[in-house]
Amino acid sequence: MNSLSTLKVILPVFLAAASLLVTTSLGANQGAAHAEKTGANGASADPEIIEITALHHAFRAPDEIPSGWVTYRVNNERAEEIHEVSLALLPDGKTQEDYLEEVIPVWENVWERIHTGEIDEQAEAVQLANEVLPEWNREVRYVRARGLISPARSTMNTQYLEPGNYALSCWLKSADGQLHISHGMSRPLTVTEQKSEGTAPVADVGLSISDGEIKNEGTLQRGTQTIALRMSGENAHDNVHLVRMAEDTDLAAVSSWMNWYSAGGLQAPAPAEFLGGVHTYGHRSPDNRAYFTVENVEPGRYAWLVQAPAGEKLWEIFTVE
Repeated sequence: MNSLSTLKVILPVFLAAASLLVTTSLGANQGAAHAEKTGANGASADPEIIEITALHHAFRAPDEIPSGWVTYRVNNERAEEIHEVSLALLPDGKTQEDYLEEVIPVWENVWERIHTGEIDEQAEAVQLANEVLPEWNREVRYVRARGLISPARSTMNTQYLEPGNYALSCWLKSADGQLHISHGMSRPLTVTEQKSEGTAPVADVGLSISDGEIKNEGTLQRGTQTIALRMSGENAHDNVHLVRMAEDTDLAAVSSWMNWYSAGGLQAPAPAEFLGGVHTYGHRSPDNRAYFTVENVEPGRYAWLVQAPAGEKLWEIFTVE
C-alpha cells in the first residue's frame, strides 16, 4: 500500500499541509506593492475572459480554450447552491469519459461510506480509494479547484494552463448528499497548443502563505479586487478564500465544513457566504502565484480563510469601509 504522501497526487480533494502566512500588499500607489500588481515580467494585460456559467447541476463553458495565461469568470448567479470549478489535467490518451467511468465511481463509493458513517478517517478513505482506482489515475494532475462561490455571486480565476485534455467539474455536494459531479456537473475541456496573449494580471492584494501565521498589512477595498496568492514553502497551505461575515458566522465551523472527507463536508447549504478563492493542490505557475478576482465587494466584515486541520485557526477578520 502506498504512503499518503504518494497518494495525494491521485486525489481530487485533500487537506493541505499545516502552515500559512498571509501578507497583504498595500496597493498600486505604493512602490513596495508594485511587484505584486504586475506579472512575472513586470508587465500586465487583461487576457480575454472566458465565461463559465454554473447552472443547477451543469456547467455552460466553451469546448476549447488557449493555453498559457487564461482568465475565466465563474458565474453562479443562476444556480441554487454553492459551486466550485475543479480542473483536472488528464494523462495522454485519456478522456473525460474515461474519467467519469473509471475514477468518479470510486469516489462516489468512498463518499457514500463516509456519508453513512462506515468510515470516518481521511486516511482510511484514501486507502480504500487507492485499492480500486485505475493505475493511470496517478498521472491525473489537479491544477486548480475550490474558488468557492455562493449563489448570486460571480468570481474570476487567472492561471497558467498547459495544453491537454481536462475535466472541468464540481466536487461539492447537494443538500441530498449527492456529489454535484454525480449529477452531471462535469464536462470536457481542451486546452489547445495555441497560446493566449494574456499575462499574469495586475493584483490589488498580495497574499503569501507559510509558517502558520496570518499577517495583514493592508485592507481589501470596495468593488472588484484581484488577489495574487504567492506560494512559498514545501509544506505551505495552498488555498485561501474570501468569506463575507454575518453576525453568527463561526469560522471554526466553516473551516471544518470545508473538509470534503467529513460527513456533511462541502455539502449545501454552506455555513457562510463565499466570494471566491483558490486551491492549487501545490500546482505552481511560472511566477509561483495563483490569482483570483472577487467582484462587488461591499462595506462590511470579511475574513481570509484557509482550510486547515481541525483545531487550527487560520483566518484573518477585517473590515472593508
